[in-house]
Amino acid sequence: MVCYFPKTYNPTDESAFKDVIECGLTIIAARHIINTKLCEEKLPTVNYRISADYGKIEVARSITSPDNDLFGSPMRICVLIL
Repeated sequence: MVCYFPKTYNPTDESAFKDVIECGLTIIAARHIINTKLCEEKLPTVNYRISADYGKIEVARSITSPDNDLFGSPMRICVLIL
C-alpha cells in the first residue's frame, strides 16, 4: 500500500509531516484489530512494516494497461523492501 500526502510538497509545512507520522502510527496500531478480524474469518494474519520516504513521484500510464504506474525514489525503496 502506498499513501500519498500532497501537502508535504511544501517542506516547511510541519503539520503535513505530522500527518504522515500520525498515519504511520495509526496503521501500526491497526494491525492487531485487522488480524483479529482476519482470524474471525479464518483467514491468515498479516505482518507489515511502515516505511516513509520523501521524494518526487511520476505517474505514467501504458497503452496496454488501464492502471497507472508510479516511478521515483520512494517507489524504488518500496520495491527493494518487497
